[in-house]
Amino acid sequence: MASLSSGVSSREINMDQAQVSQPCALCGAMRKLEQSHIVPQFVYRWAQPMSGMHDFPNAQPRAMLCGNCEDRFSVFESEFARRVFHPFTAKSILSAKYLAWLRKFAASVCWRIIEEGVATNTLGDGSARWTPELSSCRETWRHYLMGQRPDVGAHHLHLLPWPGSDLKEGRVGPALDAVLRLPKSIPAKAADPTLHPIERQIFFSDLGSFVYAKLGPLVLLGLITDFSPQHWRGTRLNAEGKLKPRDVSVPDYCRDFLDARVRHNSR
Repeated sequence: MASLSSGVSSREINMDQAQVSQPCALCGAMRKLEQSHIVPQFVYRWAQPMSGMHDFPNAQPRAMLCGNCEDRFSVFESEFARRVFHPFTAKSILSAKYLAWLRKFAASVCWRIIEEGVATNTLGDGSARWTPELSSCRETWRHYLMGQRPDVGAHHLHLLPWPGSDLKEGRVGPALDAVLRLPKSIPAKAADPTLHPIERQIFFSDLGSFVYAKLGPLVLLGLITDFSPQHWRGTRLNAEGKLKPRDVSVPDYCRDFLDARVRHNSR
């Protein structure tokens, strides 16, 4: 196979790989794989006119899923885009009843981020120490997405607005701003959706580890390890429920991570 140094792009290599039968990362079936985006395309479509950017870092799709599994994820993505993402980005409204599709959407994004990290050997610092927990998380989410288990076990998924985000039906953003203990000037600037609109990262620490995905003004967190379950409030996704403005609380290790991301995005 041609190397990147020979002038062949990673996108071209991914396209070539998709033309032969390979195991689907989700179901394991030998199929011609689709070009799968790690962060769903609707987020990029929203971000492009907002930010003026046309090329986003790490936006290239990867040969990861078969057509059936890609269609499975598309159902979750369509529901999330229609019921949560577009109302929030258009009218600052975060109010929706949800069923299993919301937690499955969050699991699908966080699982893809881990799969990409494993495939590209870019899991990040600290991953080796938490290999058993990472494997448990990866397989738990995979079985959940395949309908082979009813829940996500200890690897809970959380949804929260980016600090400083305004909501018309209440104000979740300021509650989180207070949790983060940030100067008032920083969240106001960092809330600008044109600044770093899409991010993804796997964070490891002795206190807790998680997958982080910033989808414009919304944040997904998927827990790999967590030793402070009692410190989460108002963010956890269940099998069904209702999104509505509420006070939120996150553990210190998560607060410190979000604090650092807000400060970075405010530069």
